[in-house]
Amino acid sequence: MTLAFEEIREYGHSSMQVHRRLRAAIEQLLEVVPAERWPPLLRQRHLLELSEPRDFPDTEELALAAESDESGIGTVEEERNPA
Repeated sequence: MTLAFEEIREYGHSSMQVHRRLRAAIEQLLEVVPAERWPPLLRQRHLLELSEPRDFPDTEELALAAESDESGIGTVEEERNPA
């Protein structure tokens, strides 16, 4: 589990979409895996949460980065500029 998320989180730290998609993946896995497999997922979510204020110092961007995004690229821009 660590290998699946660690490198993506580290190398994609400046991408808001990487944060949002990783959070969504972790949340989805927490819904389906047995509780004994949660610790590495919870650790990755915690590390993601710790890095977000550093990676996104702007409060609006931080709020967006802290949300899950299951649908992928494009959602961030739509949220910023709703029709």
